[in-house]
Amino acid sequence: MREKIVALFLVLGIVMSGCVKEKSSIQTFVKTDYAEEKTVGPAGGNLFFLEYHVYADFLENAVSKNTNITVTKVASYPEREGVEFMDVYYFEPEGMSFEKPVKIGINYNSLEVPENISDEDLKLFMYYDGEWREIEDSQPVGSYIAGHVNHFCGIASGYAMEYVSNPDTSDDRNSSQDDNNSAVWTFEVPVRIYEYEYGLHNISHPFTIHGFCAYIAWDPQPYVRFYQIYFHYNGNEPEGWIYGCDWLERDKNYCQPQEFFFREDTPYYIANEEDYPVADARGSIYVGELEPHLYDESLQGLHGLPIAYVSQEFKDNGDIDEIAQAGIIKEMHDYMEEYFDGWTATVRAVA
Repeated sequence: MREKIVALFLVLGIVMSGCVKEKSSIQTFVKTDYAEEKTVGPAGGNLFFLEYHVYADFLENAVSKNTNITVTKVASYPEREGVEFMDVYYFEPEGMSFEKPVKIGINYNSLEVPENISDEDLKLFMYYDGEWREIEDSQPVGSYIAGHVNHFCGIASGYAMEYVSNPDTSDDRNSSQDDNNSAVWTFEVPVRIYEYEYGLHNISHPFTIHGFCAYIAWDPQPYVRFYQIYFHYNGNEPEGWIYGCDWLERDKNYCQPQEFFFREDTPYYIANEEDYPVADARGSIYVGELEPHLYDESLQGLHGLPIAYVSQEFKDNGDIDEIAQAGIIKEMHDYMEEYFDGWTATVRAVA
């Protein structure tokens, strides 16, 4: 994959009585129906929107109360000569100010960027009083370009053509040469948790198993041969993990904690069985097929990887009543949420 990265700009329009100075119909944001709403509270948190295309990372006490945050895809927006905008979103509540800066990121596709855009061209701009102003802390972060804002309004990704230098044509090398001339692209996904339940009830000892799975998943990439995956703890280092035991057995002497399987800075990959081993995934650990084996039907058709489970078996006629079962299920849920809080994975797709 070529080493060119899209020059993205976070663009905010801000005025005294709203975000956009409505001098003309051109300087208005026209929203589409593609929107998503999530809630953040005083505890803060990292919210992903619109299938991970956008995130908003709130520090603790950035808001004083639970606040609904809406991100909407925009169809029409203010233009700037010399800047090519890519994706434009509208953040609400409109014009809201925060007690602490909020980090905004917009995902990008490097294949859509001219080859003569370099890392030095990456900047963030704010739309204020009818003009674009550079955001000083702008920089690329993984597969996003990110910057800190104190207000919500229109936010866009794009690249400034005035920063484009003439391309270097001194040689004909391309960045895919180390991948057997494959097309390669990289993106980042969060570790997420889903709840599942299954059981057997037409047997002599009926039971139900209730559990939680930590996983990563994403839309299938075109013509992919394999994915190489790197996990990031992001400061939340894992404790020992209990393998092969029910939740209520975890303190037994035969359930010894072991080092968590997926480690930072270690390449793992998933591929079709016929592609294994993959010659140009040297140093990787083969961990799965392209189709994840997940209980959640809503994830069918996605590519991804289950990474950890916790579960508990409940006998249908056992001595654990429904209230106690609910408490155990909540314990498992809270444990998983805390264990994987903040974890992300960089996915490298090779076609």
